[in-house]
Amino acid sequence: MDSSSHSLPPLAVDLDGTLVRTDTLHEQLAQAVKKHPLHLPSLLTGITRGKAQFKAAIAEKIEIDGALLPYNEDVVDYLREEKAKGRKIILATAAHESIAKAVADHLDLFDEVIGTSENRNLKGANKADALESAVGDANFDYIGDSSADRAIWERAGRALVVAPQQSAAKSLAGPVKVEKLFATERAGLKTYLKAMRIHQWAKNVLLATPLFLSQQYTDPALWVPLIAAFISFGLCASATYCWNDLLDLPSDRRHATKRNRPFASGKISIKDGLVFSALCLLASFLLAYALVGAGFILLLLGYIVTTVSYSFLIKTKPVADVIVLGAFYAYRIFAGGIAVGIMPSEWLLSFSMFFFVSLGFMKRMSDMQVEAPKNEKISGRGYFPEDRSIIQVFGVAAGYSAVIIMALYITDENVTALYKNPEYLWFVCLGLLYWISRTWILAARGHMPDDPVVFALKDKISLLCGLFVVGAVLLAAGILG
Repeated sequence: MDSSSHSLPPLAVDLDGTLVRTDTLHEQLAQAVKKHPLHLPSLLTGITRGKAQFKAAIAEKIEIDGALLPYNEDVVDYLREEKAKGRKIILATAAHESIAKAVADHLDLFDEVIGTSENRNLKGANKADALESAVGDANFDYIGDSSADRAIWERAGRALVVAPQQSAAKSLAGPVKVEKLFATERAGLKTYLKAMRIHQWAKNVLLATPLFLSQQYTDPALWVPLIAAFISFGLCASATYCWNDLLDLPSDRRHATKRNRPFASGKISIKDGLVFSALCLLASFLLAYALVGAGFILLLLGYIVTTVSYSFLIKTKPVADVIVLGAFYAYRIFAGGIAVGIMPSEWLLSFSMFFFVSLGFMKRMSDMQVEAPKNEKISGRGYFPEDRSIIQVFGVAAGYSAVIIMALYITDENVTALYKNPEYLWFVCLGLLYWISRTWILAARGHMPDDPVVFALKDKISLLCGLFVVGAVLLAAGILG
């Protein structure tokens, strides 16, 4: 240890928004909503007893795993460098002391840990008092990220600030000089589009299925409500995706790819995510009200209720979760029929149910191959690694059942009357049979990414299969040839 290390003042660092890219109290509340929804009203009313006791009550119900938090690596690296110089490092946070201890145990960096107790909320001046008591007569430096930290910077030797740019850091620190900036990236349009899962909007093409199969797509009056329904359903689904991700933060962070999602990585805060999802939902209902109709709005409400039920309960129930996922696709077809006033046939709904249940099992199988701890349940799910073989059986059976339903559909007299050349529809069966068989072989080999629908949109052979099927339908309808 260099002798100059004795002259270095202690370095204190904040937790929420500084050391980690999230607010741990908000994370606890999100987990309380998922794990203890019936206890939530009593927990929230506890804030009347003071913030310190409120945080203590939440901490009793919800534990935070220090290993799963999204850390600000620039700050962590700086702390390690200063620690190597022999400097005293202090974690000082307004988060509950149990969270501070979990973080300290994980990082193994801190000489002292100070957090909120049942009797004192360690924020602002209270934190400054606690730090001065901890360092005695020595000066100290402090790393923070909010205007509430100004009371600490004013009593510290140096202000080190986590902020998007220098001007924001100066605004936070006020009259105190900013000695070091840890630049953070603001969530831009691309990040919010990722949170919306815009790529999943491709599923909403299913809303157009009743219009195309009824061959009424030449009517321009039907396109306005269809396009509005497409956007409205997408916005509604995006809002529920945000809620689902906020409830699934711990399990997403254990996943090899989901840990990079905007909420799991901390790129978008929980508070901003809730505001953003509310705006998506508002826009969805306004658009549906203006251009689609009351029946479609009721379907949006039904979709929200089902997705919330899925997130809270069904998601952890084996097989039931996949059946509900498959039902969501059939639901889109039904919603498209309501939007344009054309009811889909039982053939179409039954085919889509079996087809998409097959893809649902495929998605579960890919999830299990990414994270498959031996003899342990998959995080956030109800499956074990040894379930892969039976899931594959279920999925292939459902996929082939969809092809059989398509074959029976083709032989129906009422159906063949809709087509000039119905014999070409048999090529649809061939295309589906090949694609389902191929994708399940890829899934069994572990070559299927997280979502088979996204895979199909990027895979050249899948796109060729899609063109083959569409071409067969157009030939059957007499539009080609």
